[in-house]
Amino acid sequence: MKVLHIDASLRQAGSVSREMSQAFIDHLKKEKNIEVDRLDLATEKLDHITQLYAEAMYAMPNQYTPEQEKELEISNGLVDRVMDAELMVIGTPTYNFGIPSNLKTFIDLTVRSGRTFMYTEAGFEGKLGDKKVVVINSRGLSYAEEETSGNDHVTGYLKTILGFVGITDVQFVHLDPTFFGEEATNAAKARAKEEFATIVDSL
Repeated sequence: MKVLHIDASLRQAGSVSREMSQAFIDHLKKEKNIEVDRLDLATEKLDHITQLYAEAMYAMPNQYTPEQEKELEISNGLVDRVMDAELMVIGTPTYNFGIPSNLKTFIDLTVRSGRTFMYTEAGFEGKLGDKKVVVINSRGLSYAEEETSGNDHVTGYLKTILGFVGITDVQFVHLDPTFFGEEATNAAKARAKEEFATIVDSL
């Protein structure tokens, strides 16, 4: 199984999402024969999309200017890595109730017309429906209660954008709360590891 392992946390040491995404990969290695492609968005920094990128997105490939071709090089490489993977494991913290900007940039560079989705007479059609995604999401607060559930802008957004490119097999492991000391954080990690076993068995 080919796995694209993505981490979005800006922290190296002390990152719960980074630690636990690696724990999931380690568990997966014990149970499955996997090949891991590692993408660390904190060290492999991606530039935000530009006007030139937007122009290239909607041009016909045989009409690209040399400048547009160069602008799409990074995006093309990332899309190739996504398309080559059978499973994506995304470790991400929640920043200000949403995803980190580096993960949003990765999404902007890989949600590509003609490559990861297309427009048909029936509407938009995602092209990545054969893939699975596991999201390991650390959160300072718990959004389990009805009055706080609306503050979670990670789960809904990722489900929407992954669904747009055809990926509907998306499983979330939420690690929370992490703002209330070591005991609460360790309890969240223990719960997550129990979920890992169930998820890995289903893959």
